[in-house]
Amino acid sequence: MVLPVVFICCVFVYITVQLCRQTLRFLKHADSESQIKALLRNSLKKTMGERLIVMRFSGLDPKMDSIPYDFMACVYEVFKDGKKPVKQNLLQIPTALYITFLKNLLDGSFILDPLQNNNEISDPCYDYAAAKDESKGLFFILNDGVSSPIGYISLKKAFDFSIDDVRDMRALAAGLSARIKS
Repeated sequence: MVLPVVFICCVFVYITVQLCRQTLRFLKHADSESQIKALLRNSLKKTMGERLIVMRFSGLDPKMDSIPYDFMACVYEVFKDGKKPVKQNLLQIPTALYITFLKNLLDGSFILDPLQNNNEISDPCYDYAAAKDESKGLFFILNDGVSSPIGYISLKKAFDFSIDDVRDMRALAAGLSARIKS
């Protein structure tokens, strides 16, 4: 009689410990998410931008040399009042369409103005920016701890970017690189 009771107690303790671990993992993730969103909101307000997006690469493809990912997707987005969210439109975007843009971005940062065509950037980048009626974008690469690209951040702003904007976005990219895991 004692053996079944001990077994049931052990199963109960095991399930309780597993539930506690999962709950703590969820709370830790939720806290990290809220910290990242607060950081993005503060940066958007500080730079007086229109939209701030964090894109993340996914789908490892060993055939591609410089950008070893199949897709990119928006994982975080904050925007100014009056703007509409575009996160749903930025899911599962093939990186192959933006390979020239991404190769230029590997240098660290890049400014893209949809009103001024740059021959070094592929047409889909301009087509997408024009279709969404977006303004100039300041892009910074996000790296993991080994300097492999895991994504990028994009600040959209109607006016020219200041030196402070570039400095703030560089600091934001460094902070997000440490918080976002690949």
